[in-house]
Amino acid sequence: MDKDNAIKYWLESAGHDQETAESLFVSKQYSWCLFIWQLVLEKHLKAIIVTKLDKSAPTSHDLVYLANFAGLSLSKTQEKNLSEITSFNIKARYEDYKHAFYKKATLSYSIKWIKIIKDILIWLQKQN
Repeated sequence: MDKDNAIKYWLESAGHDQETAESLFVSKQYSWCLFIWQLVLEKHLKAIIVTKLDKSAPTSHDLVYLANFAGLSLSKTQEKNLSEITSFNIKARYEDYKHAFYKKATLSYSIKWIKIIKDILIWLQKQN
């Protein structure tokens, strides 16, 4: 896949995932909603990597790693938030974490983290 198609793929896929995350929120599936929001950020970071570095994006789900790989300068707060958001990928996916995360992912918790994610997303869109 050439660079332009790779960027298009990551961004279109992120857009589709964002719609899915919003639908999951409406249906009160908060743990899966947060999991999908993590993927939205991951795919935007991978688009930035392809754009800036002209390389294939690494297969990692670690948002801090991907941001550093992309050469983005993160504040301590951004790094802390990206680290927590990365955990949504693991906690929603694996059975031993899933139940605890399901209980943690309440409406108020989800609203808080979706706001943080959307703020990061706006910042990432400015980096591209």
